[in-house]
Amino acid sequence: MEKAQLVIVDGQGMDINAVSGLTLGDIRNQKISAHQTEKMKIDSACAELAYLCAFQSAFKEDGRNLYSYGENNKPYFKCEKYGFLSLAHASGAGACMIAPIRCGVDIEDQSRDVSRIEKKIRFENFPEEENALALWCVKESFVKLTGEGLSRPFSSLLLKNNSIFDENGNRLAWAKNGRIGRFLWAASSGKKLEISVKVLKVEEAIRALK
Repeated sequence: MEKAQLVIVDGQGMDINAVSGLTLGDIRNQKISAHQTEKMKIDSACAELAYLCAFQSAFKEDGRNLYSYGENNKPYFKCEKYGFLSLAHASGAGACMIAPIRCGVDIEDQSRDVSRIEKKIRFENFPEEENALALWCVKESFVKLTGEGLSRPFSSLLLKNNSIFDENGNRLAWAKNGRIGRFLWAASSGKKLEISVKVLKVEEAIRALK
């Protein structure tokens, strides 16, 4: 089974100045500068730190400026030898998954309440065992895999037996999810992956990159 790296950087309580002296990627610096709120800046910075730590863990190299964004704002490596990546952020944290095949990742704070939109999350014609937030996390990882984003209704996707299916019963992707620290995480890909998952505080991520 092929292996993937998933790193989550928890920036809860972080001051954006904590990363102001770091050399992040050029694209990420542009994104951080463009964000209007400190929360969005922190989320974005954490996503980049997660990417840099995941890349270093996977390849023992500096990963700065090695990816860009393509259609539907989906990140991709400029050099194919590194495989594929997916980025996510939520609630003062960022995540990056690096895999040898196309992948999608999402994270959510376990305290998030999605009860108001539960009907839009659950599959219309078949009961799903997972709670609504776990379903959201898995299905968002899938639409990040495909690049569709939130334009695809989650109620048209069925999570069953660690796979995503469409309304006609066609298997679309393999899916895996779990809990670590305060987070739910989920990943989708074309076939099963062995996923190494770890959470780092911002200070730990910064030390790991020095």
